[in-house]
Amino acid sequence: MHKRRKPIILFVSLACFIFLIICLGLWKVKSLHSKELLYSTTYYFTFGSRSVRIYNNGEVYDDLEIEDPNHKTDYKYVKTLTKEQVHELKDKENRGVSKEEISNYVIELIYGVKEFDDRGEYR
Repeated sequence: MHKRRKPIILFVSLACFIFLIICLGLWKVKSLHSKELLYSTTYYFTFGSRSVRIYNNGEVYDDLEIEDPNHKTDYKYVKTLTKEQVHELKDKENRGVSKEEISNYVIELIYGVKEFDDRGEYR
Protein backbone atom coordinates (compact mmCIF):
# COMPACT_ATOMS: atom_id res chain seq x y z
CA MET A 1 0.00 0.00 0.00
CA HIS A 2 2.84 2.39 0.84
CA LYS A 3 4.45 1.90 -2.59
CA ARG A 4 1.24 2.84 -4.43
CA ARG A 5 0.68 5.94 -2.33
CA LYS A 6 3.98 7.64 -3.21
CA PRO A 7 3.34 7.83 -7.01
CA ILE A 8 -0.20 9.12 -6.41
CA ILE A 9 1.03 11.88 -4.11
CA LEU A 10 3.76 12.75 -6.61
CA PHE A 11 1.24 12.86 -9.46
CA VAL A 12 -1.23 15.03 -7.52
CA SER A 13 1.56 17.39 -6.45
CA LEU A 14 2.83 17.69 -10.02
CA ALA A 15 -0.71 18.30 -11.34
CA CYS A 16 -1.26 21.04 -8.74
CA PHE A 17 2.07 22.67 -9.62
CA ILE A 18 1.28 22.63 -13.35
CA PHE A 19 -2.20 24.04 -12.69
CA LEU A 20 -0.68 26.85 -10.61
CA ILE A 21 1.86 27.71 -13.34
CA ILE A 22 -0.90 27.81 -15.98
CA CYS A 23 -3.11 30.03 -13.79
CA LEU A 24 -0.26 32.47 -13.11
CA GLY A 25 0.61 32.56 -16.82
CA LEU A 26 -2.98 33.30 -17.82
CA TRP A 27 -3.26 36.01 -15.16
CA LYS A 28 -0.06 37.65 -16.45
CA VAL A 29 -1.24 37.53 -20.07
CA LYS A 30 -4.60 39.01 -19.06
CA SER A 31 -2.99 41.82 -17.10
CA LEU A 32 -0.67 42.65 -20.02
CA HIS A 33 -3.58 42.83 -22.42
CA SER A 34 -6.07 44.59 -20.17
CA LYS A 35 -7.60 47.68 -21.66
CA GLU A 36 -7.93 50.14 -18.85
CA LEU A 37 -8.30 53.65 -20.27
CA LEU A 38 -5.21 55.73 -19.57
CA TYR A 39 -5.90 58.90 -21.56
CA SER A 40 -8.72 60.19 -23.72
CA THR A 41 -9.19 63.46 -25.57
CA THR A 42 -10.88 64.98 -28.57
CA TYR A 43 -9.20 67.35 -31.01
CA TYR A 44 -11.56 69.75 -32.79
CA PHE A 45 -10.84 71.34 -36.15
CA THR A 46 -12.82 73.32 -38.73
CA PHE A 47 -14.74 70.43 -40.30
CA GLY A 48 -14.99 67.89 -37.50
CA SER A 49 -13.07 66.20 -34.72
CA ARG A 50 -10.66 63.39 -33.95
CA SER A 51 -11.10 61.50 -30.68
CA VAL A 52 -8.16 59.58 -29.26
CA ARG A 53 -8.05 56.89 -26.59
CA ILE A 54 -4.86 55.47 -25.12
CA TYR A 55 -5.06 52.36 -22.95
CA ASN A 56 -2.66 51.28 -20.22
CA ASN A 57 -1.35 48.46 -22.43
CA GLY A 58 -0.16 51.11 -24.91
CA GLU A 59 -2.82 50.55 -27.57
CA VAL A 60 -4.03 53.72 -29.29
CA TYR A 61 -7.39 54.05 -31.04
CA ASP A 62 -8.96 57.03 -32.75
CA ASP A 63 -12.27 58.05 -34.27
CA LEU A 64 -12.34 60.63 -37.07
CA GLU A 65 -15.58 62.55 -37.65
CA ILE A 66 -15.85 64.96 -40.58
CA GLU A 67 -19.05 66.99 -41.11
CA ASP A 68 -21.38 64.08 -40.41
CA PRO A 69 -24.32 64.87 -38.10
CA ASN A 70 -25.18 61.13 -38.03
CA HIS A 71 -21.64 60.00 -37.19
CA LYS A 72 -21.46 56.78 -35.22
CA THR A 73 -18.38 56.45 -33.04
CA ASP A 74 -16.05 53.79 -34.43
CA TYR A 75 -12.61 53.73 -32.82
CA LYS A 76 -9.95 52.19 -35.04
CA TYR A 77 -6.55 50.88 -33.94
CA VAL A 78 -3.70 53.31 -34.74
CA LYS A 79 -0.59 51.91 -33.04
CA THR A 80 0.86 50.52 -29.83
CA LEU A 81 3.06 52.75 -27.71
CA THR A 82 6.21 51.40 -26.06
CA LYS A 83 6.36 50.90 -22.31
CA GLU A 84 8.61 53.97 -22.09
CA GLN A 85 6.10 56.13 -23.98
CA VAL A 86 3.24 54.95 -21.74
CA HIS A 87 5.39 55.66 -18.68
CA GLU A 88 6.21 59.16 -19.99
CA LEU A 89 2.51 59.92 -20.54
CA LYS A 90 1.64 58.70 -17.04
CA ASP A 91 4.51 60.75 -15.63
CA LYS A 92 3.27 63.92 -17.34
CA GLU A 93 -0.20 63.40 -15.90
CA ASN A 94 1.16 62.69 -12.41
CA ARG A 95 3.37 65.79 -12.46
CA GLY A 96 0.36 67.96 -13.22
CA VAL A 97 1.49 69.05 -16.68
CA SER A 98 -1.20 71.21 -18.33
CA LYS A 99 -3.86 69.53 -20.47
CA GLU A 100 -2.69 71.55 -23.48
CA GLU A 101 0.90 70.31 -23.11
CA ILE A 102 -0.25 66.71 -22.76
CA SER A 103 -2.55 67.14 -25.75
CA ASN A 104 0.31 68.49 -27.87
CA TYR A 105 2.58 65.68 -26.65
CA VAL A 106 -0.01 63.06 -27.63
CA ILE A 107 -0.47 64.49 -31.16
CA GLU A 108 3.27 64.35 -31.78
CA LEU A 109 3.65 60.96 -30.12
CA ILE A 110 0.88 59.27 -32.08
CA TYR A 111 0.71 61.10 -35.38
CA GLY A 112 4.16 62.70 -35.62
CA VAL A 113 2.73 66.16 -36.29
CA LYS A 114 2.13 69.33 -34.30
CA GLU A 115 -1.49 69.87 -35.42
CA PHE A 116 -4.23 68.63 -37.73
CA ASP A 117 -5.48 70.40 -40.86
CA ASP A 118 -9.14 71.49 -41.38
CA ARG A 119 -10.21 67.93 -42.15
CA GLY A 120 -8.28 66.20 -39.36
CA GLU A 121 -5.45 65.02 -41.56
CA TYR A 122 -1.82 65.19 -40.43
CA ARG A 123 0.24 68.18 -41.56
